[in-house]
Amino acid sequence: MPYLPASFATGPNRFVSQGMGYRAPAQQVSNLRAANVGSSAPPTYFQWGIGINGSGVSQSSWLSVMTGELADSGDSVTFSGGFGATRRGAGNQTMGRASGFASSTAGSVVLDDKGIPLSATVNQQDYVAATNQYRNVQAQFSTTGTGALTNYAFTQQVARTVAPTGLGQYRPDQVLTGWTGGLMQTTHGSSVSAPFATVGLAQVILDPTRSRVQATFDVINVMPSFDTSFLFGSFQMGSLNSSQRPQSAYVDYENFAAREAVTVNPNGTQQTQLSTVNLQRAQNSTTIMVNMPRDVARQVLPNTTICECEFTRWGFWSTDTQRAGPFGGSRNDRGHMMTWVAGQLPNVSEVPSQGVATYTGHVVANVNNAGAQYIASGNLTNTVNFGTRSGSAQVSNFDGVNYAGRLQLLSDPRFIGAELSGNAGNRTMLMTGSFFRGTQGPVGEMGGNVLVGGPRYLGSGIFAGAMR
Repeated sequence: MPYLPASFATGPNRFVSQGMGYRAPAQQVSNLRAANVGSSAPPTYFQWGIGINGSGVSQSSWLSVMTGELADSGDSVTFSGGFGATRRGAGNQTMGRASGFASSTAGSVVLDDKGIPLSATVNQQDYVAATNQYRNVQAQFSTTGTGALTNYAFTQQVARTVAPTGLGQYRPDQVLTGWTGGLMQTTHGSSVSAPFATVGLAQVILDPTRSRVQATFDVINVMPSFDTSFLFGSFQMGSLNSSQRPQSAYVDYENFAAREAVTVNPNGTQQTQLSTVNLQRAQNSTTIMVNMPRDVARQVLPNTTICECEFTRWGFWSTDTQRAGPFGGSRNDRGHMMTWVAGQLPNVSEVPSQGVATYTGHVVANVNNAGAQYIASGNLTNTVNFGTRSGSAQVSNFDGVNYAGRLQLLSDPRFIGAELSGNAGNRTMLMTGSFFRGTQGPVGEMGGNVLVGGPRYLGSGIFAGAMR
C-alpha cells in the first residue's frame, strides 16, 4: 500500500485506487495556478485504499487517504500533499494510525506537452509552496495506537496509467446533507476508555471549479461519561478556501476524498486545526474521509447487498484527534472506519401523499461485541406507505441477526424513524434518517444512521437504500 509500512495495511481483501486528479481543459503547464476556470486553485489529486478481512474478533481492517495539489514551483510543478491512515489489526486490538507528507522530489516531475504528469519520485518530505522549499520530515505510525509513534521514510515511483472510462465526466456543483455514525474511544497515555457510540449530521460540499471537497461531520456521544469526557465534536475535512491547502480532491461524483482541514501561516509551515471537540480547537488531528464506489463496497463487504444509489453518496471516515484534557495533559479521541451517508434532501411538498414504495440497500456499522470491535453489515428492506405515513423496516443478516420493526414518517415527512427488534441476542436497532432524491424521483433514495444495542453489544453506523 503506497505511503504505509508493510505491517500496517495487511490482509488480501484490499482495494488500492490509482492516483486520480482533475485539471480543467484550458489549464496549461505554463500557468497552472491561474487557469483553473478562473480560480487561483491549482489542480488537486488523491489516492486511497481500504481493506476488510475476516469477521468478528478475527477481523482486520484499514483505511488510507492521500490528497495533494500540483504546486507551481517556478519552471516546473511539484506534487505537494499528505496522507492519513487508520487500522485495527484484530477485534481485540486498539486503533493504530499513520500520517505524514507526500511530495515529489525536486525536479522529478516529468510532464507531457499538455502539462499532464508522466512520472515522478515521491517521498515523505513536505514541499512548502509559499517558500518553494522542502521540509525534511519523517512520516509516523503505530500499529496499535498506544505508545510512541515510530518514524519512517519512503521513496516511491509514480508513473502514468490509463484512466478509467468516464473518469471526470460528471462533476456537479453539489451540497449534500446527511448522517454519520460510529464508535469512538478516548485515550490518555496508556489509558483507553470503553467504546462509545456517536451519531450526527453530515454535510459534504463538492466544488467542481476548484476541484475540492469540504466535509463537516457534527457528532455527539450518545452515552457520555466521565471516563470518556467526549461530549460532541465538529470534524472538518477539506477546505473550499483557495488561499489554504485543499486537503481534498474532487475528481467526479464517484471519486472524492478529504483530510483534516487546517489553516496555514504565510510561510506555509504552521498549521491550525479547524476541527473542535467540546468547543475546544483540536491541537492535532489525523482525520480522513472517502466516498465508497459500489464496486469497491461489493469487494470489501462481499455478503452485503450494496445500495444501488445514483445520487446518494456514502463512505468511511476515521479520526485521531488530540485536544487539551479537562485536568491537564491531553486526550485523543479516536474512531476507526466510522460511516457517513449524504444526499439531496427533497422539498416537503415533494413527498408523496399516497402510494407505496420499497427501498433496498445496506446497513454498515462499527460494532463492539463483548469487547471485540469490528465492522458489520447487513441487507436493508424498508417499505413506506405514503398515504398512512408509516411502513416497515427490515435488516437481515446484520452480524448474524435479523431485525424487523415499524417505520414512521415524522412531522416533517422528509424524515423517518424506526425501532427494530432482533431475532437473537435480545438486541434492538434504532433507525433515524431521511429521504433523498434519486432516479425514481424526489424520494427515490433514503439514508440515515443506526444505533444497535443489547447485552454487552453496541453498534453505530449508517443505512442507505434506493427505491426499486
